[in-house]
Amino acid sequence: MKHFLGIDYGSKRVGLAMAKTPIAEPYKIVPIDKAISLISNICKEETITDIVVGISENKTKSLTLKFIADLNKIIDLPIHMQDETLSSHQLKEHFLSTGVKKSKLHGDIDHFSAALILQDYIDENHAF
Repeated sequence: MKHFLGIDYGSKRVGLAMAKTPIAEPYKIVPIDKAISLISNICKEETITDIVVGISENKTKSLTLKFIADLNKIIDLPIHMQDETLSSHQLKEHFLSTGVKKSKLHGDIDHFSAALILQDYIDENHAF
């Protein structure tokens, strides 16, 4: 049985999502300086089989690729890359359309972005 961990890498924090069914769910946000060790623990505790990391086309791409390389040194699991170019924008638009105030959209949506990235991967790859 597949258990996915989705990752939205950021310069200050990392959003995490999980999928043990065909539906990705936001999981938590972790600080960047503790992300790799926390992700390693989560993978063991939650019996994760695959990791999906969002990759954008902007300046964070090289930082994200370095993060993936560092993660690969510690975690022996398949790591898949998923295009996330517009995921944060799509997420903000979605929340604004449902009445969430713009002031509430700063900081605490990284795990929702991770869920969107993971859901896109699951849907595009028929992962379940």
